[in-house]
Amino acid sequence: MKRILAMLLALTMMLGCTAALAEETAEAAPEALLSMVTLSVDRDFVTTYAASMDADGTNTYATLAGAALDALEKVHLYVLCGEDTGAVVLGTEDADLATANYLVDDNGLTLVSNLIPHYALRVTPEELQMLAKQMTASMNLTLNGKQLTAEDAQALAAALMPYAEDLSTWLGSLTEKAEISEDGSTMKLAITTHDAADALEIVAARLRTDEALLPYLQAGIDQQNAQNGTQVTLEEAFAQLDQQVADWRAAEAQVLCNVEIAMTETGLAGRLYNDQGEVTFTMDQDDTGMNVDVKFASQDTEAELIVGLQMGEEQHVVTLSLEIKAQGMDIVLTLADAVSGMGTPDFENYFAIGVDPGLTENNIALIEVSTVYGDQPDAPSLEGLTVLDPFTMTEEEQNALTEDLTGYGLPALLGAVQQALPDQMAVVMQMLTADTAAQ
Repeated sequence: MKRILAMLLALTMMLGCTAALAEETAEAAPEALLSMVTLSVDRDFVTTYAASMDADGTNTYATLAGAALDALEKVHLYVLCGEDTGAVVLGTEDADLATANYLVDDNGLTLVSNLIPHYALRVTPEELQMLAKQMTASMNLTLNGKQLTAEDAQALAAALMPYAEDLSTWLGSLTEKAEISEDGSTMKLAITTHDAADALEIVAARLRTDEALLPYLQAGIDQQNAQNGTQVTLEEAFAQLDQQVADWRAAEAQVLCNVEIAMTETGLAGRLYNDQGEVTFTMDQDDTGMNVDVKFASQDTEAELIVGLQMGEEQHVVTLSLEIKAQGMDIVLTLADAVSGMGTPDFENYFAIGVDPGLTENNIALIEVSTVYGDQPDAPSLEGLTVLDPFTMTEEEQNALTEDLTGYGLPALLGAVQQALPDQMAVVMQMLTADTAAQ
């Protein structure tokens, strides 16, 4: 209970700070950021699916689905994020249903909500720091039982730079055997096992004396040994690399991948392919922006990623579409972000993400976030409230908080919902009453 409440506190503050993530100009602007979050679903799909669950001659699930969808269209999430205060409101255009206001100051993070009307929750700066460390640790990778921190990731990135330079030089050497058209607009290249042997030898030579990467390589080998019940040493691993290089060079060269690249009027087009599949890409660019289209196809999977960037005088737009076809499914994920009026009072940011699992002609679910400048939110009042620390509160205090939620907060929420959505709640209550009578 304590940990859940503490995490909810941190999440509430994060909602206010991340709902308008793209607004870097907010640092220079005195206004707060007001975001409206909406969720919409494909009504035809949901109602048809709900109707299929009804017994013959009944429409219980279909009616409930319709009422739920009507309510969903009217309910929005509002997030107001100021410099050190903020508010998160679930409501309609005419009424607030559930609210949470927070304040960040020297005392930590304080949260006041109408769901617990007689209490306020406060997490101290030390507890916030502990939460941040825990959340960061949960996102870190683990190698042989050791967590890789952000500092480790930075060190790894720096250590890998020389390898990227080596491989870039290796790729440059491959162009010497490429087939290039007379006008230089197209290039064809076959990468063979002999070429791969050269690359592997270059990487192994540097890795043998790389004091920065060798500890990570050793940890990876130890982890594999523990998982597979083997006892491979670092020296044996290098010996296996050497043997692979020798085997490739001793045998007749086999084509691993064919590469075709062509200059177009607006950019580049390319294709990488072998017997297992292919990757094609196009990149088009003009004065207003660029579009990149990458397609991957194998024997049983297809995927396409399209990324667009348009830079206009009044609006910048980024779009992304990812489609995956596998095992009879066709899933499309779309994302759009449009920013206008950056650095001006007319600033607005629109963000949307949709999911289409191939069951409908449209997105089965669409989340939209629209952000504008708003007034600075007032700090929540603590007058008459008992302040509790979710990390240190006693069992008696937990019980009192639960009673406040169930005895006051939730009944008030239900009443507010009934008043704001009378028609939808009437349908729900009628269904519940009929179900109880049937039992």
